[in-house]
Amino acid sequence: MRTRIFAAIDLAIGLLTIIVQFVATGRLMARFGVGPADRVSPAAAPALHGALEAATRALSGRPLALFCGRRPGLYAALENTRPPSLVLAADVASMTPGAIAFTTARSASLAVAGWALLGKFAPRDVLILCELAARFAADTVDQKGIDGLVNGVGVLVRTMGERLRPLQTGFVRQYGLSIVAGAVALLAWFLSRGGF
Repeated sequence: MRTRIFAAIDLAIGLLTIIVQFVATGRLMARFGVGPADRVSPAAAPALHGALEAATRALSGRPLALFCGRRPGLYAALENTRPPSLVLAADVASMTPGAIAFTTARSASLAVAGWALLGKFAPRDVLILCELAARFAADTVDQKGIDGLVNGVGVLVRTMGERLRPLQTGFVRQYGLSIVAGAVALLAWFLSRGGF
């Protein structure tokens, strides 16, 4: 039975992943003004592809798809696509070979470490994640942890009060007898330890 449940969950996650890739990947790439036509072929930039392949091979990482962004400036961005995409600015061609090697190696390193997901959430999505974390803290930590501890102390006090209630009779003679018995017990304890 459990296997069927986990298989259904795995299938649902797989389908959601495919749907998100079809729906969201184009929007993410469009953020940089990049489309399928902007993919850089090895023939168009052999030095750039060579540096990226060398870095990926050295880190035993997954291959990265290389795209050329249309926005001006020097930037490199990882996009969480399949395969992961590295979007480089068109001005990267003006960089020195060492800077290109560093940029591609750092991008490959981040992709290997799984950092391609960072920075991919819109502020609204970050707020949703924070709200989910707050709900978890309120439901699990507060209600089950802190409230459980406070309620446990309350139950302990109530239980101890119920067990000690028979000792409180309201008769002065019983309270006096308890005081005398306590004094005798203390005297016996002091004497058994060698006196005062």
